[in-house]
Amino acid sequence: MYSRFMQRYGESLEGSNIKDDPIICKKVDKKKEKEAKTSGSAIELLRKKLVSDVKSGYSKLEERVKMCRKEGVKEQEDVLQELKIKLSNLQAQLSSLQGKAGQKQNKKVLADIEKDDNELKASFTPLIQKLVYSILKLRYKAWKENPSDATKIKMLLHIKNNINVIKEFKPELMEDVVKYTKEIDCEELGAGLASQAVENDSGPGSKKAVKASTCSKQDKINKSKAEPQSEKGTGNFIRYQLKKMEKYITKTAPNESDPRVNFNPDLWQRDIFDAIDARESALIIAPTSSGKTYAAYYAMESVLRESDDGVAVFVAPTKALVNQVAATVCARFSKRKQNLPPGKSVYGTFTRDYRFNTTDCQILITVPECLEILLLCPIQFQWTKKLRYVIVDEIHNIGGESRGEVWENILSLIRCPVIALSATVQNPKDLLNWLQTLENYKEEMDRASGRGEMRRSYKVRMIPESGKIERHSDLVKYKYYSDEDGTDGITYVHPISYLNAQELLNKGSFPECMTFSPSECLDLFDVMADKFGVDAVQNVDPLMLFPRNRFLDRADIQIFNSSISSFILKLENSQANMEKLNEVITHFPGLTKDQAGIYDERNYLIDYFPALVKTLQKKNMLPALVFTFDRGYCVRLPAEVSDTFEEEIEEIKNTQEYQKKQANKEKIEKAMKKIIKKKKNEAAESEKTRKNVNAVSLAITSVDDISPYEKLMSLYQEFPLQTLVGPNNLDRDSMFNIMSNLKLVKKEYMELMKYGMSYHHAGNNSKMRSTTEMLFREKFLNLVVCTTTLAQGIHMPCQTVVFAGDSVFLNSLNYHQCSGRAGRRGFDQQGNVIFFGIRESKIARLMNSNLPLISGNSPTSISKILRLFLLTSDTQSPEDRKDAIAKALGSLNNPLLVLRNESIITQLQIFFLFAVEFLLAQDYLDEAGHARGFSGIVTHLSFHEPYNFAFCHLLQEGVLHSLITRNSKQEITEKSLRTLVLVLNYMFGMVPAPSKKEALPPLPADIQASVDNYNKSIYSIYHEFLHTAANLFYKPHYKSVLPLSGLKHDCPDTGFVDPLAELAGVTSISDDTIDTLSSNLRRELVTEALPKLEKLPINGYALEFFISGDKTVVQQKFRVNDTFFHLNSFMLVLMTIKTSLQEIGPDSSQDTTDDLIDAFTEISNRFTKKFNKAFGIEKETRSWGCHKIHEINCYTCSLMVEGRIVEHSGRKWSVKGRLDCKSEQCVIFIKCHTCRIGYITTCLMSVAAKIDSLRTTSTHFKEHEVSLMVISRMRKGEDLNTARIQWMQKLRVHNEIK
Repeated sequence: MYSRFMQRYGESLEGSNIKDDPIICKKVDKKKEKEAKTSGSAIELLRKKLVSDVKSGYSKLEERVKMCRKEGVKEQEDVLQELKIKLSNLQAQLSSLQGKAGQKQNKKVLADIEKDDNELKASFTPLIQKLVYSILKLRYKAWKENPSDATKIKMLLHIKNNINVIKEFKPELMEDVVKYTKEIDCEELGAGLASQAVENDSGPGSKKAVKASTCSKQDKINKSKAEPQSEKGTGNFIRYQLKKMEKYITKTAPNESDPRVNFNPDLWQRDIFDAIDARESALIIAPTSSGKTYAAYYAMESVLRESDDGVAVFVAPTKALVNQVAATVCARFSKRKQNLPPGKSVYGTFTRDYRFNTTDCQILITVPECLEILLLCPIQFQWTKKLRYVIVDEIHNIGGESRGEVWENILSLIRCPVIALSATVQNPKDLLNWLQTLENYKEEMDRASGRGEMRRSYKVRMIPESGKIERHSDLVKYKYYSDEDGTDGITYVHPISYLNAQELLNKGSFPECMTFSPSECLDLFDVMADKFGVDAVQNVDPLMLFPRNRFLDRADIQIFNSSISSFILKLENSQANMEKLNEVITHFPGLTKDQAGIYDERNYLIDYFPALVKTLQKKNMLPALVFTFDRGYCVRLPAEVSDTFEEEIEEIKNTQEYQKKQANKEKIEKAMKKIIKKKKNEAAESEKTRKNVNAVSLAITSVDDISPYEKLMSLYQEFPLQTLVGPNNLDRDSMFNIMSNLKLVKKEYMELMKYGMSYHHAGNNSKMRSTTEMLFREKFLNLVVCTTTLAQGIHMPCQTVVFAGDSVFLNSLNYHQCSGRAGRRGFDQQGNVIFFGIRESKIARLMNSNLPLISGNSPTSISKILRLFLLTSDTQSPEDRKDAIAKALGSLNNPLLVLRNESIITQLQIFFLFAVEFLLAQDYLDEAGHARGFSGIVTHLSFHEPYNFAFCHLLQEGVLHSLITRNSKQEITEKSLRTLVLVLNYMFGMVPAPSKKEALPPLPADIQASVDNYNKSIYSIYHEFLHTAANLFYKPHYKSVLPLSGLKHDCPDTGFVDPLAELAGVTSISDDTIDTLSSNLRRELVTEALPKLEKLPINGYALEFFISGDKTVVQQKFRVNDTFFHLNSFMLVLMTIKTSLQEIGPDSSQDTTDDLIDAFTEISNRFTKKFNKAFGIEKETRSWGCHKIHEINCYTCSLMVEGRIVEHSGRKWSVKGRLDCKSEQCVIFIKCHTCRIGYITTCLMSVAAKIDSLRTTSTHFKEHEVSLMVISRMRKGEDLNTARIQWMQKLRVHNEIK
């Protein structure tokens, strides 16, 4: 079931882009490979066959074109598209033969192929021209009947899409084109096309004659181009495109194909493929939906083709993106990769709470923290040698405050080439320099260590090398205001309206992320011409910039943008220019007074969100993603909309018209049931075949039982205006496959779906998130309220993005990440961004802000240093140990922060000395640098520093053991368990309490005393270290630069107190201020990473939940949807501690037990059970087979459905026992999802043997999608045939499988 779900999930992502060519890794002798190349005679045979097939089918094509020309525009456009695709495919086949012939240097075959290609074009061109002309006439006729912008644009788009065909029209057809374009007020376009008409024959109808007839027009156009234009109407073709056709101004598609891919890539995409083929690293900066992620899949496929051992790793920032990429890889590669060795799989995943084929796969999808675990684990050292490529998505997260150091660490530890992807990096050159520094260091270490086989390249390529890649669509900004202002709700915002004229001229540049759409450029130009004068802006006039007789593309809009920006920035900073520029800016509505209600954000959002959604629905601005930074809004906002829809539905139901319609409908349904029931009885009496009986039974089921598809579609079919569900391609089976993955989800989640809405945040389980993503991509859902979980690379393109409510987390980076989702490539030519419930000042900051600079974070910690010691000390061979030391040094010596602060290296060296001293004092290392004691537990809990050290300190002191007591039955007492949970809540549930009343009770006296001793030992070690370290920096006279005046001043150097502080009379530093911002400690000594514990009131959520198991009690301590996240994190900590203690505790085969291990096992098991019950997480029973008793590659087990419920025809039955592919004497239920029919069959032999025999005989297994479930196994004395008949009756199926 998991593999089938991932396949379906991947199909929703990939659509029709999934290839089916096999990926086979073979080592072929080059000499034999050369001999095996296609011979010249074989190429000739293939060429002749291709030409013969075309000629034999040409008459059918002619007939089809002739017939379709009698039909409408839609039918003719479909045939035209088919012809173009067929011609393209034939030319591709000829091109392939041409390449093979070129290798053989067969000139005759090459000449024949070139001749065939010309003949092919000559035969298809007349057919295509006929259809293009016929459609053009129909478009012109439609415009004549309804002369509107809509019909005019359709006609112009037809010309644009077929412009190369129209240029080759015969003169008599071209005259009609000129006539049509003139009548729709686009005379310049017609004249331009006529001037390029193909010359077929001489005479009065030749190209010369056409040119003569249009010469005067063309002369006028060329002459007018030399004159500045200032008219503001839309009669001019260039202005019409900018104003009315901006959505259709697209990027010019590349003409050159690339044999490596099945599309025409852009130049920057070619650079990516070149870099991967050369095994180079690359930093790719490209906007969302530009195609940069294709590089990841190209690299993966190259690794799959190279060998069966190499591994490619995809690093995603979130679990949601891990699931998406895993599904895409499953759909792209799982069925194509062939001849994998036993035990190997194509892909695997690794997150904190889920693992799947982690080290047995060729493509691993994971998060940074989990990859760091693998890279630093000595046991996985051999696995790291198999890495061939690592793809790091959303690399800008390296600048994040909380997780940035993990991203730095993995990039330092990786020894293979790296592909880094992002759309939002402000300083890519700095990041590139750092990545190249890492690669240079790795090359130096590889040479020094005498590595046998060096990498092919250590170069890091910047893509694009210069400039930037533009978005494929524009983003138009809006503000939403409530109707109380008398507005339409959504108000357009011109980007320049939020700029300040004085600041703009003083700064000398526009915000880097600010661009103007075509209509925004034209509006701005018109206002500039009005304020500055036509003559002043003539060099910016679009009629001077572009020829007036052609269609514009995205490159032209970039020129228009840069021309306007250059004009404004080159203005002299005079009073007159300042006033004119202010008039230009204030011409567009910008900063206004905030609405009164906006200050009460919660009520404002809840009250007006339904009205906003109604506006989006009315203006066709759906589908939409609504980003909010409060999880509570994710559920509440769509619920308000559904309540509004329900009220409207109730009003409709109370009308007499509806009630009368419903009564008639019920009568018809009742009559249908009677008829079907009668037919069933007649069929049974006449002893018709079971197949017919089953078909009737299925018909009755469809009336009596409502499928998930019908439940969700019923509202849309009856009340289409009271739901956001849109037209979609989902059918019953697709919906069943998607919805069957959901079990025990919240009621409100399911209720929202029938209204075409859902919500998405980290508090949802992975199945809920995946279902929401799939249904949104399938266009069933049209509104999703979400947090930034959908801003990090998730493929959920939409037409509109709404920012609902303000937050400190709504910064420049998140704004650009989220808004990048708007504008679906292939669907929307324009994206919309709406600000809702956000103050004007914040909107201005967001629109004018640049992306934050990536400067690095605190690059080390004591836990990291301990993990590096573990890596270097536990490796086996001397070569591996040398390699591990090189990795450790690379991780320590090359922090990203060094690019902006070179002195950080000295600080880190000093801190490393302190860390080693601390680890020695706490008995985590011996004098030889080998790990010992509880070092393993410390590293497993490294994400929770410093509490991992404090927890292990309690273990070392033995105070945790002293808390445990047993009762008369030798069971650990409830009091002991609760006390331990209290301690763990204090250590690992570090969430501030909302009030002192809700804070945790005090720790037991022994525990508190031990914690205090731990803090004292930290300061004791650090004080001793400070005196030692200060001597390394001692200088008799310390020259310092005073911070305000910049003057250099000689200061006495007396120790670890900052010399400037000594001038002020400071001679010592107390423990309380040693690591505060106001500390007077000298700057070279790092204090931020001291592993000491703070005294804060802690939220007692974990203890409350352990006692009650009631999540509603915990919800009072958090925002409602943070509960799942915090409890899940705490549960994972408990599992980690339990597993770590069991690893170092007594062997399970021994009779001895440990009280502490028993206690933590009981706590973890009980907490997990309560968590699963509270959140409706039913642990599924996985089918036995593949991963238990034989190799992974098992066909039968790949078809098995997980769980213990068999469902068919609306009936559900429980399956007893766990049966697998090795089970014998069984009843098997087989479902063909293609035919939508179920079968019951039996087997005396093993299930696997039965299925293998069916694979060779049954068309279902050969061609269709099937699944199976072993539903019963016979004991001695039981009749297998009787059981088969019983199951047939239960599930209403027959057993004839062919």
